[in-house]
Amino acid sequence: MRMKSGGCGRGRSGGESSGEEQNRGRTMKRLSLPLGLVLIFSQLSLHFHQTDALPETIRIGGLFDVSDRFEETAFRHALERVNEDQNVLPRSRLSAHWERVPSNDSFHASKKLCRVLNDGVAAIIGPQSQASVSHVQSVCDVVGVPHAETVANYRSIRGNYGINLYPHPAVLTRAYADVITAWGWEKYIIIYDDDESLIRLQDILKDSEPSRRQVFVKQLPPDGDYRPLFKSLTKQSDISNLILDCDTAKLPKIFEDAESTGMLKDKKYFLTSLDIHALDPERFANMDINITSLRLVDPTKPKAQSIITQWQNIVIYGFPNRTYSSHYFVDEYSSFRSRGPKTAASSNDRIEPLPNDAILTKAALMYDAVELIARGLHALDTSQFQQQRIDLKSLNCKKETTWGPTVLEAIRKTMFEGVTGIVEIDPTTGFRNQVQFDVMELTHKTGLAKIGMWDSRRQGDRLTWTRTAEETLRKQEEDLKDKTFIVVTRLGDPYAMYDAKTGNYSGFVVDLVSELAKEMHFKFIVKEVSDGGYGGLDRKTGLWNGMIGDILSGRGDLAVADLTINHDREAAVDFTMPFMNLGISILYKKPKKEPPELFSFLQPFSPDIWIYMATAFLGVSLILFVLARMTPYEWVSSHPCIKDPDELENNLTLTNSLWFSIGSLMQQGSDIAPRAMSTRSVAGMWWFFTLIMISSYTANLAAFLTMEGFEEGITDVASLPTQSKVKYGCLETGTTAKFFRESSFPLYKEIWNSMANMKPSPFENKNSDGIKRVNQSAGTYAFFMESVSIEYHTQRECSLTQLGGLLDSKGYGIALKKNSKYREAFNSKVLEFAEKGLLQQLKHRWWVEYGGGQCPSVTVSSSGAKPLTMANVGGVFVVLLGGCVCATLMAVIEFLWKSRKLGRNEDENKFDEMVKELRFALQCQGDKKPVKKSKPPTQNPSLAGSTPYLPFAKKDPSE
Repeated sequence: MRMKSGGCGRGRSGGESSGEEQNRGRTMKRLSLPLGLVLIFSQLSLHFHQTDALPETIRIGGLFDVSDRFEETAFRHALERVNEDQNVLPRSRLSAHWERVPSNDSFHASKKLCRVLNDGVAAIIGPQSQASVSHVQSVCDVVGVPHAETVANYRSIRGNYGINLYPHPAVLTRAYADVITAWGWEKYIIIYDDDESLIRLQDILKDSEPSRRQVFVKQLPPDGDYRPLFKSLTKQSDISNLILDCDTAKLPKIFEDAESTGMLKDKKYFLTSLDIHALDPERFANMDINITSLRLVDPTKPKAQSIITQWQNIVIYGFPNRTYSSHYFVDEYSSFRSRGPKTAASSNDRIEPLPNDAILTKAALMYDAVELIARGLHALDTSQFQQQRIDLKSLNCKKETTWGPTVLEAIRKTMFEGVTGIVEIDPTTGFRNQVQFDVMELTHKTGLAKIGMWDSRRQGDRLTWTRTAEETLRKQEEDLKDKTFIVVTRLGDPYAMYDAKTGNYSGFVVDLVSELAKEMHFKFIVKEVSDGGYGGLDRKTGLWNGMIGDILSGRGDLAVADLTINHDREAAVDFTMPFMNLGISILYKKPKKEPPELFSFLQPFSPDIWIYMATAFLGVSLILFVLARMTPYEWVSSHPCIKDPDELENNLTLTNSLWFSIGSLMQQGSDIAPRAMSTRSVAGMWWFFTLIMISSYTANLAAFLTMEGFEEGITDVASLPTQSKVKYGCLETGTTAKFFRESSFPLYKEIWNSMANMKPSPFENKNSDGIKRVNQSAGTYAFFMESVSIEYHTQRECSLTQLGGLLDSKGYGIALKKNSKYREAFNSKVLEFAEKGLLQQLKHRWWVEYGGGQCPSVTVSSSGAKPLTMANVGGVFVVLLGGCVCATLMAVIEFLWKSRKLGRNEDENKFDEMVKELRFALQCQGDKKPVKKSKPPTQNPSLAGSTPYLPFAKKDPSE
């Protein structure tokens, strides 16, 4: 069997081989016979069944641009590394056969390819120019030789024998688009170098529809002076995001010219180059730079570190064992372990060092291309099903090989982890199956750092961020140190006020920014908004005015004022979380107090209740009077000392009944008390009734006496459309008008339609004008404005008040440029201030302590005390009526019972006696009646008429 040569200990001399055989023989003698037979048969089986599919020397062809030595060096070094690896092609060695061809010269590329093929090669790698690679691919398809590419292939037609290790253009542009989408870029500038750049950026350009994004495309000038280009871009100061597609070698000069024209500060660049790790961070240490790019090669991995170390040795000592031909180079097999003493490289073939000690992507792909071919051949060589021998003889450019499909299939089925990650080729298309990019960020303070990862194998969201929230926040805070911001604000009490004497600004937002600057270590300059507006979008021109316009134009970095966060503004700029929450409410002139009425004590009850009570009073008195006359137990002797009176008296006369009822009602009582069960029942029900009514009256009277009476007017937003006396309006432009104009709630739509049709116009240009109009209206005008402003003015003007609650919920926030890298840092501090109560302290300072606190808070509402109606106390009347009915039944029962008892001893007809007694009771005349005494059995009948008539008054014969 052949062994891979060129490394220490790889080949063995004949003497060494004989000695080992003798030792093996002596060892075998000591073994038992069955074990020896097993080993012998195993060796024989291996010898007869293993076929050498590959020759001892395998030539790999390469075509490289004359001006680019990096890939040529990587190609030669990659073959050396394979020859050193005992696990790959241990019985063969690779030999490098390459040609240098002019860039974009397809004719010479085809001729030199035929020279390489004439020597007999297993595969071709290169060239790098798009014009030449298509011709080389065509020739390889004809000959049947696998062709490996390490550059992007934008051709629509793929070769049958093609293998491309570069990420597919569609995959690469998708990764670009995903990063830009994740950042939320809505407006940016694309700066490209050549026509291939537009092909690379096709997915980004497809997404750049006018309805979604605004994109401006500029081309780099060919003369290398980029300052005119960047000067022209300064006119578009509202755009802070740029995409740069060019060669990595041009980047230092590009960024130098960008810095000199002010196009680096607060700008964010995205590079399409995959070699950001090859840039020297020290060169950008003094630039306010923010660059993001994708990276295919991780130079910190062991395989990359090994290549970098070996490359450095090659730079010093060069490649050993070189032979030259007139038109191509042939490197004899060599290895670092067997090349002998190191000698300095020749000046004619000096190897260029790696930029920034980093492997360029094109060089890394070359290493992976060579290893892919080697591992494919190794799989073919070790396959027990491969019986055909690969004869790498001289090839004709017009004649197809017989072994090409077999080698191609073996290469396309190979998968391994290379310098650029997992290398796996799609057997059908020949393109790379899976790609993983690192998202890298380069800034002047933190240097180069990995912030995310994009993986083509992931389903759904392929982009993931590796930087934690704490790391992001810490980085933003570090970037903020010693930075100076231009803070745009709008004058208005108490948010921002200017003192002409001192030339300083003061107010709530000024104090807020001062606290932020103290905590985050930045500086700031306060500047008034140029046009005095908050920020509105002109739909015709697409331009913003006010503070939002100043932020977009670059005249300010932060906008801090009573600036409401809404959807349109959020689309143009970034807002922090709200530092103050509020809503729309109604500012109204405080109603005048009504003079107290003369008969205000009647207000606790409604008029119908007073009528019902009077009726109940009279009714109960009459019932009590009638029942007292009916029941015999109310007829008593007028003198308690007379045991046998001649007549009986009833104290519950009509006047006494009325007096008893009114005394109970007034909680005073009287000397008259009912005696019978029936009359006491009526009295009890009346007392219960008066208890409830007097308690209700007392409670409601207290509410009426303590409640301040106001003139009748509006009480809340719902009462506005139902009246015509009070007009109402708001600012003509702003979030309040937009709220009513775009609301779908019927009440608010009705209010907006009413305001839009009012004459004169209810709208005002400034809040101060609306406040002045409310003061002068004498209660005939209400003004919609934000609740915190209403609270401020009602603390100072006692004639104003707030009606009702909040109609919506919104907040004031700090505006920054879109996709600002400082947003999270400001968010964190605003939240911290809210948790500590600092925001509330600032509000109390400027709302109450600064000239406020003079007026008591009075809110007019519709929830005052109201007179009680029958619905509130109707149950008491029902109880009273029920009691009266029950008492009447008791009186009837008492009457009948007494009549029955008397009828047993009297000779008169019982029915006639009952009728007489009932007639006397119902005559309602007289409060006395004679006592009817029964006749003794021994008494002279002539004396019967001497006794007055006393029904129910029967004398006991024993007395």
